[in-house]
Amino acid sequence: IKYFARHKPPVSVHIYIRMKKRIVRICAIGLILAIVTVSVFFAYPALTEKEQAEAEGVNDILRVWHIDTFEGGKGSRASFLGAAAKKFEKKNKDVLVMVVPHSVSSARVALDAGEAPDMISFGTGGAICPELFLPLEKYDFPYSKQNGKTYAVPWCRGNYMFFTLDGDFTDMTAENTVISEGNYSMALVAAACESLAGGQAKSSVSAYVDFLNGKYKYLFGTQRDVARLNTRGAAYTAKPAESFSDLYQYIAVLSSDAAKYNACLDYVALLLSESVQKDLKGVGMMSAYYSIYDESNAALQDAEKISAAAGVSAFIEENSYAEMRVLAAEALGGNGESLKKMKNFLI
Repeated sequence: IKYFARHKPPVSVHIYIRMKKRIVRICAIGLILAIVTVSVFFAYPALTEKEQAEAEGVNDILRVWHIDTFEGGKGSRASFLGAAAKKFEKKNKDVLVMVVPHSVSSARVALDAGEAPDMISFGTGGAICPELFLPLEKYDFPYSKQNGKTYAVPWCRGNYMFFTLDGDFTDMTAENTVISEGNYSMALVAAACESLAGGQAKSSVSAYVDFLNGKYKYLFGTQRDVARLNTRGAAYTAKPAESFSDLYQYIAVLSSDAAKYNACLDYVALLLSESVQKDLKGVGMMSAYYSIYDESNAALQDAEKISAAAGVSAFIEENSYAEMRVLAAEALGGNGESLKKMKNFLI
């Protein structure tokens, strides 16, 4: 200290002091920008909704969360809901329908943060808050009923299917059949119900590629494989599975506000109308109510004639969902007791 009192500090010390002050200023500015960015991030959705509503002169906003839990056909199911929303808005000038895609985990985070939609579109295993669903009095569907009331209805569906490039399905064995297993679907349950014990299960893409390359003569897949094969221009034969399906995309209503509840019901009615359901061809999905395909897509034309013999609750809990998949894997390995336990979950 005495040294610096009598002598000027070296140039390097001056530089160090200036750099230190500059770093402190940069850190302070960075902290302020981070706070502002986070604030804008959380405020943005609300500001956007408000501004959009004001710009379009609407009084109500209906928020739809869309959660995919299984592979579709082609395109985006969330975009399909958005297109239906535009048709709804043309008939209801004072209502804006906003469709927000979510994963199961992001939807749960949003719920925990105090957000809640007016409607939820979800697949089996994606009913994140069924206790908030309201009864749909005019509808009836076996897999979404509780205590005699229906709390969700399917607005599109898929189906499990057998595929071959050069066979006739009479010689299917565990060795020559590959099972396409999606991340959230119950493909193993469907395969067990179809008595494919011993069959090799692989990820959706791997199963498709191995089948196409001739490693397996038969593929147990879904409507997603129809889209893949058609896009490739492959010559194939398909046969719909009839024992089980969980491939339903449901919609449920949560808003307890009387006006919004009725507006939600009107949106559901439009979504399930024949004119909108026929547009499902654009996303490679099937209707649970109408025949929409012709011979130009023979695989889905045949599949839409099938109503699977069994299904599972749309509101199945996460632990039961996981248990079913474990039991199905054991059943495919030849465990008859696991097959019996698995079937206890079926409806």
